[in-house]
Amino acid sequence: MPSQGESQRESQKKANGPMIWIGLDWADKKHYLVVRRPGASSPTSHDVDQKPEELDAFFLKLHQEYPEAQLGVCIEQSRGPVIYALMKYDFVVIYPINPRSLADFRKAFTVSGAKSDPRDGDLLGEMGEKHHDRLRPLRPEEPCTRKLRLYVEHRRNFVDERTALLLQLQAALKCYYPLALELFGDDLVRPIGLEFLRRWSHLQKLKATGQTVLRAFFYKHNSRSEERIQKRLDTIQAAKALTEDPAIVEPLQLKALCLVAQIETVQNSIER
Repeated sequence: MPSQGESQRESQKKANGPMIWIGLDWADKKHYLVVRRPGASSPTSHDVDQKPEELDAFFLKLHQEYPEAQLGVCIEQSRGPVIYALMKYDFVVIYPINPRSLADFRKAFTVSGAKSDPRDGDLLGEMGEKHHDRLRPLRPEEPCTRKLRLYVEHRRNFVDERTALLLQLQAALKCYYPLALELFGDDLVRPIGLEFLRRWSHLQKLKATGQTVLRAFFYKHNSRSEERIQKRLDTIQAAKALTEDPAIVEPLQLKALCLVAQIETVQNSIER
């Protein structure tokens, strides 16, 4: 248990905020960091490559120079690789800065308000040093909450991707094989619809298939209503080709098969 004096010093340190402020203007390949040290006549600027070992070396070196200080990092994001890299340090306090707030702050000190990466790093550090009482530090969620949020987000992205692929597939089928849409409708994205297109990717091949084989296919996919099966078989028998021009059918058939494969891959990801 910490002593009363240690608790008071810890409380005082938290009340005063971090002693060293860092404006971090991030980029895909290289980050620009501006460090404002207590008592220094001017801030120092640094270029750090977007590599875990480079970021690690920079912050650990700064921590070794000021082992009793907290490092306040102001950055224009609340998530992403840089944030994830910094969250592991107990001596770093992250302050996500709203891009609009930084833009307004920039306009106050530049005539044009034009964005300049180094200048943004300077301004981010200045916002932290002079206005940290108005900023809210990042409060990381519990690990299980962060994990669940990312799982849900990734799943939602995969669902959106599947929807986009399905729309492309429907558009292709409308142009050469509308019967598939008529037979399966919303079930086109389910295993029964996707396997149907893999086996019978154009009307001529489907017409050449016997009813016994088609019945077995529907039974395999738990579509066992005799009335529904017969209706589908009648629809297939009566269907006419929208076009038989190979210059149209063959490219669209290939596209449809490629989209089916992509949808199946995304569908597996969603299920996982």
